[in-house]
Amino acid sequence: MSKPGLVSLQEVVVAGLLVLAWPVALAAEEAAPLSNRETVSFLIVLALFPLSVLAIRWLTQRRIQQLMNTDAHQQPQRPAFERHDPKAELRSTVQPSFHMHDARQGSADAAAVREAFVTRSLSLFRRAVLLDVAAGVAYVLLLALLGLTARPSTETEGLTAGFVIIGLLYPGLAGMRYWVYRSQFRPKDSRFSGGWFGWIPIVVVARKLIGPRFQAWLAGTWAMLMLLLGVGLALELGEAPLHRLVALMLALAAVLHAVLAWRVLRRLQREPGVCLLVLRVFGIDANASFTFGRVLAFWQHFGNHFTVLDPSIWRHRFPLMSWRTGGFIALVALAGFVALGVVLQKPAWEPHAFTITSVLLTGLLLLYGAATQLLLRREFVRSRAQLAAVLDQMERQPRHIDLSFRRLEAMCHNDTWQIAVDEFAARSQALLMDLRGFSKERKGCQTEVDYLLDTVPLKQVLFLVDAGGDHALVQQMILERWEFLSPDSPNLHDPAPRVNIYVSSASDEADVQGILDLLMQAAQAGSRALRPVQDRSATVPA
Repeated sequence: MSKPGLVSLQEVVVAGLLVLAWPVALAAEEAAPLSNRETVSFLIVLALFPLSVLAIRWLTQRRIQQLMNTDAHQQPQRPAFERHDPKAELRSTVQPSFHMHDARQGSADAAAVREAFVTRSLSLFRRAVLLDVAAGVAYVLLLALLGLTARPSTETEGLTAGFVIIGLLYPGLAGMRYWVYRSQFRPKDSRFSGGWFGWIPIVVVARKLIGPRFQAWLAGTWAMLMLLLGVGLALELGEAPLHRLVALMLALAAVLHAVLAWRVLRRLQREPGVCLLVLRVFGIDANASFTFGRVLAFWQHFGNHFTVLDPSIWRHRFPLMSWRTGGFIALVALAGFVALGVVLQKPAWEPHAFTITSVLLTGLLLLYGAATQLLLRREFVRSRAQLAAVLDQMERQPRHIDLSFRRLEAMCHNDTWQIAVDEFAARSQALLMDLRGFSKERKGCQTEVDYLLDTVPLKQVLFLVDAGGDHALVQQMILERWEFLSPDSPNLHDPAPRVNIYVSSASDEADVQGILDLLMQAAQAGSRALRPVQDRSATVPA
């Protein structure tokens, strides 16, 4: 429901050309020169892959836009925001005050709230790392005993040192993970670029390999290797009984490690956080990059976030280049060339084998694109019950395997986006309304602002504007929406309503920290009783 499974055009084209370049180079070096006709045919085959990706991505974007502009139901639905008769709205008796915030401001209360969030997230991260360190120490001791209990011979010389070195790899990687990622919860302490050497591909790959996302896979792989080593050495003939006993202990330790790691990670994955709803002015790529890149990159350590997908987020999620996606595609293409080269019993750089491989890979890509087109409608929100089931599942297991929180970026039809916002607001403790880009020509978000004032306490809402934006226009719009409130609005009887507006100037780490501080305070204030889902579904039809 959050996004279709397609990578960006640039990722595939760059990776595809990199992979296809090596057969071209080898063909130019070792094969006989091609005739003009063969050269043209070769270039056509070479262009099949990127052209197919271009067609698939264009059709996918067109299909998404088409589905967003159509209704999910044949019969007209009552908009989810129309909870009451507009004529029954009451005039507010108190005008809200506007409080402008920026990166230069700060408070002891905000710092205390932030430290509580950071301390809790860091504690969970440390528990996961300590589990790896403890398992690694156990492996080192058992592997050292294996070397010591082996019968001395010329073949076993240095066995103890070798086993110890192997055993130290696992706790060493855990220590590196903690050293590199211990500052991931603090925007001011971690550089978005990864430091001076963060751009080097090998550094990028190394950070990924020791990252929290690979922790569980590394634990499972290492436990499997130790299990195989222990069983293999225990079954080896001619060793001392004590050596076999230690080998069996190593195998048992590997099993216990795998079970314990799985249970601990599963328990930590169920640790709840605070939920954030993000609304914004649609269609501005720069806003999506800052909000859904930098801000939410840190919020993911403290809670889930919800939003309604638009093309700007789509373009952000699939950037011009991604080493992970490009590398994956390169490996797939490389595996395809190697496999078909073995099947055809010809070198992959020969024109015949190269043509067959390229055509088959392009055919698979086109089949994948066709399947995506057919299944894309299933990714859209069609009803309240469908969305509630997804959200209930997220509440039962809110975190990924690396303990970061899951997100839900819903793709919605023209008659279901209000249902999504309504469900998200009911489950969120904080709301970020990104009004950067709001102008007299772009006033589409007024409906959402009106809904928030009728539904959510002001203390849980943070408005975001640009330093160079029209702040007077934003305040005027909020006051116009505030003039009449629904009878059941939590803001109607607030004796001192306060509108918090953050002014972003540089879109840097300082701005991220300032926004996070205010959102954390809003989330702490969001301990209100959330509206029951069943009551809302009874009031507003899906």
